[in-house]
Amino acid sequence: MISSNHPLVAFIVGFGKGMGAVVAEKLKSEGFTVAVAGRSVETDEVRSKGYHPIKLDVADITAIPKAFERLENDLGPAALVVYNAYALKVAPAEDPFSLSISDYVQGTSVTGFNAFAVAKKAVEGFDKLPADTKKAFIGVGNILPFGKPWPALLSLGLGKKALCDIVQVGAEAYGPLGKRFYFAQQVTEAGGPINGADWKYWDLDAHADVFYRLWQQDKQGEWDVRFEKGGKLHV
Repeated sequence: MISSNHPLVAFIVGFGKGMGAVVAEKLKSEGFTVAVAGRSVETDEVRSKGYHPIKLDVADITAIPKAFERLENDLGPAALVVYNAYALKVAPAEDPFSLSISDYVQGTSVTGFNAFAVAKKAVEGFDKLPADTKKAFIGVGNILPFGKPWPALLSLGLGKKALCDIVQVGAEAYGPLGKRFYFAQQVTEAGGPINGADWKYWDLDAHADVFYRLWQQDKQGEWDVRFEKGGKLHV
């Protein structure tokens, strides 16, 4: 068991210059020691920002436990785990099965299927933290799991559906025990999907703020979290 005065650790799985960077900056400003995982994170730029880089290819599910082992050896268990990994593999809407098998496997596994291993190791880490430490797993979501499949984004949608199911199961099983799970996504004021093809439509600061607010909650609450530009919850 980790002592109650141990620094808070956040682990962002799927770190890049977009959302991952903004979320990491927010969490660091709130007092977290931030570890970031990805295929190309071991850079001077990442270290100069005060983040702890852990090289990880999420497509290799056997590498995930090793990444958590390194995290805990270097910093200790994470109180907040953010799953931001995805692989966008697009096929023509009129010919969705033209997507290669390798792209299909990568798109589904990185986006969601392999999140099972991350969630599993997150819970094991939560169990090593003091009972009064807030603990949360947040999967970065979108609207794809909740409606008719998008043929051009079949692998991404299936991956996000897997991540959504993992979060829901986690929330129901572990949320009452203080190990909380959320599938968090930005939506339009009407509740529709954001145009993911252009970052200008995404409010990255709102993502970071909502993620931190979710971690701060005392109780599980709703696992399906939708918010609008500016961070206002969409109900």
